[in-house]
Amino acid sequence: MKKYYLNVSYQEKDQAKSVGAKWDAVAKKWYIMDENDFYSIAEEYPEWIPEKEIQLIAPIYLGISTLIICWKCQQQTKVFTLGAHKIQVAHPSQVVCPVDLETYIADAEECCKDGLILVEYVSGLDEVTANFMKEYAPSYRLDYSKTVNKTYYMNHCDKCGIKIGDHTVHNEVGEGFGLVTYEESKLIQFLKTPLSIVKVQNCNFNEYWQSQDQFHSNGVLMKFK
Repeated sequence: MKKYYLNVSYQEKDQAKSVGAKWDAVAKKWYIMDENDFYSIAEEYPEWIPEKEIQLIAPIYLGISTLIICWKCQQQTKVFTLGAHKIQVAHPSQVVCPVDLETYIADAEECCKDGLILVEYVSGLDEVTANFMKEYAPSYRLDYSKTVNKTYYMNHCDKCGIKIGDHTVHNEVGEGFGLVTYEESKLIQFLKTPLSIVKVQNCNFNEYWQSQDQFHSNGVLMKFK
C-alpha cells in the first residue's frame, strides 16, 4: 500500500501520533496510510507536507500576452508565463499531484505535443530561472495575494505596477492566456528560451493550444542572450 510521508520534527512526534501517523524506521519518517486522512492532515498541518518537485523539460517557452487591460489604470499591459510540451512531477510522499491532475501529467508529452502546459500560481523557481524572468519579464515577480492567501509569482501592470492575479491571466475568456479566438491569439507570443530545465516548487497547470505553424512562427521572435 502507498505511504504518504510527512515532514514531522522530533518535537512534534506526539502530535503526529495523535492524528494516526506511524513511524517508518527504514525511511525514518512519519507517514499516513489513508489518503483521506493525509489530506485532512494537510489542511491542519500544511508545514508537514513535502513540496512537490515539478520540472519543465526543454524546450521551455516564455509566454508573452498583451490581451490584458489593467483593472486600475485601464491601460494595456504585458503579462508573462512559462510553458513546455512536457513536465515531470515528483513528490517525496509518493503523491504525484491532486487526483484530477495525475492522469493529465502522465499523458502530458502526448497530449501537448502541438501545444503547451503553462504553469500558474508558481510559489518558487530555481535560481537560474528566477534570474532569467527578472531580466526578460520584470513585472512577473513574487507577491502576496489576499484573494488566494498565498505568495506566488504573479504579473503586475507594466504601467502602474498593480497586481494582476493568475486567475485573470490564465482563466478568463479572451484575456491573457485564456481561451482566445484566432485573431486574439496573434497578440500572444511563445518564445523559445535557452533554459535547459525549470524547477518549480509548487504550481497549478493550464493548457494552451495553437496550430503548429503559428506556434513555431511565434517561437523565433526574440533572441535571448
